[in-house]
Amino acid sequence: MARGKTTGRRGPHQVLGTRELREQLPEILRGFREEGAEAELLVGGANRQPEVVLLSYESYLGLMDDLDNLSIQALYAERVEGTETIRGRTLEDAAAELGFEPDELLSAPETAATRAR
Repeated sequence: MARGKTTGRRGPHQVLGTRELREQLPEILRGFREEGAEAELLVGGANRQPEVVLLSYESYLGLMDDLDNLSIQALYAERVEGTETIRGRTLEDAAAELGFEPDELLSAPETAATRAR
């Protein structure tokens, strides 16, 4: 793999140059197909400078689901804190009608990022 590295919040990533990305693309895609959401992400860019992140489509979908869930959780927490009512019922009432437990909605959900650790 590539020698160039960058450090980030998630730790160091090897950075592939654009030529390496181009040459290894069939192999990279095969790995994503075989490993799915478990496939390691790849970082690439000109002169081994991080410019792009490649990840499996399954990983992408999982991240989008996690973002949606975190957004809903934040909105729920904000509204419950103010005990806002809409059409005569609180958000807690509406959540209960949909089968959600208020404590469950306010606790930090397991995300693709925390599962990967």
